[in-house]
Amino acid sequence: MTKKLFSVFLLAGSFAFAQVGVNTQTPQATLDVVGNPTDTAKYDGIIAPRITGDQLKLKTYSSSQTGALVYVTSADSGPSGQTLEVTSPGYYYFDGTLWKLATGNDWHTTGNTGTVPGTNFIGTSDDKALMFKVNNTIGGFIDNVDPTASSTNGGNTALGKNALASSYNVSKENTAIGNAALFSLDNTTTNYWNTAVGAGAMKNSIATRWNTAIGANALANLNTGNRNIAVGISSLSAVGMTGSFNVAIGSNASDKITSGNQNIAVGLTPLNSLTSGSGNIGLGYFSGLGLTTGNNNIAIGQQTQVFNVTGDGQINIGNVLFGSGASSNSAVDPSKKIGVNLSAAPHSTLQVGGSLSMAYATPNSGNVLLDETYYTVRVFNGNTGITLPDASTCKGRIYILIGSNGISTKNISVSGGSGIYDDVTNTSITSISSNQRIQIQSDGTGWIVIGR
Repeated sequence: MTKKLFSVFLLAGSFAFAQVGVNTQTPQATLDVVGNPTDTAKYDGIIAPRITGDQLKLKTYSSSQTGALVYVTSADSGPSGQTLEVTSPGYYYFDGTLWKLATGNDWHTTGNTGTVPGTNFIGTSDDKALMFKVNNTIGGFIDNVDPTASSTNGGNTALGKNALASSYNVSKENTAIGNAALFSLDNTTTNYWNTAVGAGAMKNSIATRWNTAIGANALANLNTGNRNIAVGISSLSAVGMTGSFNVAIGSNASDKITSGNQNIAVGLTPLNSLTSGSGNIGLGYFSGLGLTTGNNNIAIGQQTQVFNVTGDGQINIGNVLFGSGASSNSAVDPSKKIGVNLSAAPHSTLQVGGSLSMAYATPNSGNVLLDETYYTVRVFNGNTGITLPDASTCKGRIYILIGSNGISTKNISVSGGSGIYDDVTNTSITSISSNQRIQIQSDGTGWIVIGR
């Protein structure tokens, strides 16, 4: 009787202190279980309630059961509700809303070992997007939505602090890689298929689509515009830029243009002074130097310049070949002009600031068949004759024929069409003799003497 009373008083004392000990009379916590490490006949441990995921799903827990612990022997066959995350056997605890896996394949900040590709991964197993943050600021976003199946939004990918920060959840199929890439893109479904790679690439772009920017600050300030391509640091980066179908490849390529379409700039700082215009082409280091406004200008080569910095249709190739009248029209314009080695724009269809070199031939055997490779031909005794091409096949072509000293008369024939006619003497020319010179030109029908 005494032992029973002692046990009752001892138990009452334990509850009074709100601490329970198992295998100990001095519990150190609310529940203190002491094992029997030296007794191999006794098994240590605490066994939580064992239940299947499907059985657990049939129970509804409230916040009063927060902290409850169970061991799930098999996954919920249809995870949802409070058992949404009960997808594998293991210990689960109730957090007041969901059952959470207490021991799982978590990822450590110091690295992991024993991982199995395909089994262990960082990401989501539901249909939600994956987001990363740095100092509570978006640093990465991978969308799960397939935009091809929806007319609204989705399919965005971002990596880098504030990349695509303004529109990651509404715009469609944009890719932003780099600090603040596509940072300001309007959060609307009309902005899509932009690709920005590099710190600040398309950073301040607002209403755009189908653009590609690769390089720090490439297309950084495109306000509105479509289908632009910028590759290189600060290429097409002018503040407030509007325009479409522009291509800039190279560091600072066309970095001052604020409005214009269909411009092409390739090289280090090509078209670097152009602020507005369309259809301009600059290929090479500082090509198009000085051009500020204008359309359809072409500058090819290092530091090539145009004569009129605000003009249209100018051509400079290597600071050697100059032209005017270039345009985007497909039709041939006879008023266009080409100049070579000039200090001013050409005033004639072809203007050469220097000497000319034309083909010179001295055949000395057989019959000479003239074609586009001949210009001046000196005839010798070894030649049996000269044959001209049909004048209708080479309108405007000029030949100079010279009979060398002492030759016998050589016949001149024509392959089709009319022969040679001299308007000054009102005679036809059928041969050339010693010490004779004839300059002829095709009029599209026959050959006309234009000089002797």
